[in-house]
Amino acid sequence: MINISNLRIDPDLEARRPAGLAAWDFFHPTNPRRRIRIVRRKDPVYSTREIVVAAETVKLGGIGLTPLTKAAPVASLAEGRVTYPGAWTDSDVELKRSFDQAKGSILINSTKCPASFDFRVSLPPGCRLEGSRIVDGDGNLRAWIPGAWMAEFSPVVAPEGGVAPEFYSGEDDIGQVAFEQIGETVVRFIPDRAWLEDKNRKFPVILDPSVTRQGASYIEDAYGSGYFSNPPKNFGGRVLFYVGNHGGNICRAWLRLDSSAIPDGEITLFQLGAYCLGFVTGSVAILILYQIKPANDWVEGTADGTIQAGSSCWNYAKYDTQPWAGSAGCGTSGTDYFAWEAGDPETIVDATGAWFDWDIPTDWADARKAGEDEGILMVSNSEGTLTKPKFSSTEYTTDPDLQPYFYIEYEPEAATGSGRRRRMVQHRRIQC
Repeated sequence: MINISNLRIDPDLEARRPAGLAAWDFFHPTNPRRRIRIVRRKDPVYSTREIVVAAETVKLGGIGLTPLTKAAPVASLAEGRVTYPGAWTDSDVELKRSFDQAKGSILINSTKCPASFDFRVSLPPGCRLEGSRIVDGDGNLRAWIPGAWMAEFSPVVAPEGGVAPEFYSGEDDIGQVAFEQIGETVVRFIPDRAWLEDKNRKFPVILDPSVTRQGASYIEDAYGSGYFSNPPKNFGGRVLFYVGNHGGNICRAWLRLDSSAIPDGEITLFQLGAYCLGFVTGSVAILILYQIKPANDWVEGTADGTIQAGSSCWNYAKYDTQPWAGSAGCGTSGTDYFAWEAGDPETIVDATGAWFDWDIPTDWADARKAGEDEGILMVSNSEGTLTKPKFSSTEYTTDPDLQPYFYIEYEPEAATGSGRRRRMVQHRRIQC
């Protein structure tokens, strides 16, 4: 893992970054000829990245929440948050931003609070609000407003040098919050009064309106399970992916790097890195990568173990419309994936809480850029053995630095002042 807080941005390469590609180019810490490129979501979690705070709201890719109140906002640029003390009667509001959320917190101090709380949703050009969905002009989902809830809230004093946790009441004591759209860009959150007015209620209570943005990902990953009722289910939205066998439950994963993230020039090193969170069963596994053939243009999907039309699963590249070209589980050599050749990538996974890397033939990167494959199939070398590691996926937001990544070294041609051409080695790490 690279600690970017120790790196300096190369302003020249930043200025020439391809439009639409969420990446940052840094000077290599020891070699002045080299560069490191990190490609992640458009809103990565990095403490070294400035979180932009507007005068009255926190915005996320042009999307934000602003409370409809006459109270004056107090912005804290350092912490990336805006507070509204006394926003409503016996109620305060705090707005903050994470890598994929513009999040509000309403601190309710008593039952004297309003019957409802209104927020204006700021929208990017060409987008509109449809209930809890924010869509673009073509109807594509750009963001959504998750269901809000209430809970008793108690901040805990942090130990010296530590981070203060936040304590909420148990899951069996969660207050419901109704939602409605009352204008083109205004939404209303209506707390359950009976829950608030319970004689045993302890204040303050927190209510959590938020907007979650559709992630801009340059890595897609999903897995399929061949066990019992799982074959038609999509797991593209799960925070983990599994590879191997657990009691007859065989799983295989597929990953794909967006071709736009692969640089022009000569690829000299191509690697995949994945973080093993543990084993469902066993403690050692040999995992092999195969190159998926173009006939299997699979769709990642967003489900977490449910059937999702048009998304990949054990039986389908796209559920109910396009089976895998050869057999279930993308399982036929020569039809679903290119046949294994000596030197194709494999690695031994034998530790928990550790990174593992696969050295991938550089022509696979060329093929991906040219659209001549559909990414990578990850399979256990011995599916008859009960061993199954689990890896964090691109949806693993508990610690985004543990999401899978691709690392590329390449030699682009760069023009010199004399008109001659030279090669310069650069590094690119693509992570979500």
